This record gives sequence, structure tokens and C-alpha cells, in this order.
Amino acid sequence: MFCSCEEYNVQLNSIKIIGHGGVGFDDLNGNYAPNSVASIKEALDHYQLDGVEVDLRYTLDGDIVVYHDNFMETATQCTGVVGSLNMEEVVGCKYRKQFRNDYEELVISLDSFTTLVNQYYSDKRISLNVKGTYKKNA
Repeated sequence: MFCSCEEYNVQLNSIKIIGHGGVGFDDLNGNYAPNSVASIKEALDHYQLDGVEVDLRYTLDGDIVVYHDNFMETATQCTGVVGSLNMEEVVGCKYRKQFRNDYEELVISLDSFTTLVNQYYSDKRISLNVKGTYKKNA
């Protein structure tokens, strides 16, 4: 479920467990990069969390990708600032497995993430953290 400005009925005495970037950022034994599809699936399927929080960034051409950091080299084999790259340059990048130099999972677009959620996790809570702003070229 994507939350918006609609009225929300808060349930008293109800605690929801949300995975930060999927299964999280600080697990030394983490098998998957945060915000990767594998990390999100691990949180929702294996750990059966109530939802996940993912980070979004704008690309140069105004599209949106699921990615935490400003610099691609922080978690992928690619380099550059997300906002200075076009969508096709970012979604082809592979996430580095957390704390290892194995590259498998692709960075995905918000459209792909939405499709994943709607197809498999429509009953889960999804928090979208939009980082930065879109800066249209003059």
C-alpha cells in the first residue's frame, strides 16, 4: 500500500515492523545490498515484515530510481552522481552485495518497484524516502 494524503485510521496498540532499505544497512552478515530487490524480498518474504522503506533519487532526465546514496560508486560498480546520470545509465548498474565485491542485483526504477509491489506485496506497507530534488537542465 502506498500512503498519500488520504485519511488514515490509526489503530491503537498496533506496532508495524518496517525493514530499512529491505533487510537493513547495518547487518554484517547481510547478503543483499540495501534497496535491492533481493533485500526487499528477503524482508517481506523470509522475515515476513509488515513493510519496507526504500530511498528514491531523481536521475538527470527526471526519472526516479530506487537508490540510497548520492554517488553510484558507494554501492554499485558504476560511478557518478545519480542526478547527473540518465535513467539508462543508472538502471544498468549492479548493486554490490553488502560488505562484499559480488555484483548481481540491478538498480531498478520506481516503475519497476511499483510493479513488484503491486504484483506481490499489495498487502504490505511501503515507505518512500525521496532524497534530493529534480534539477531540470536549463
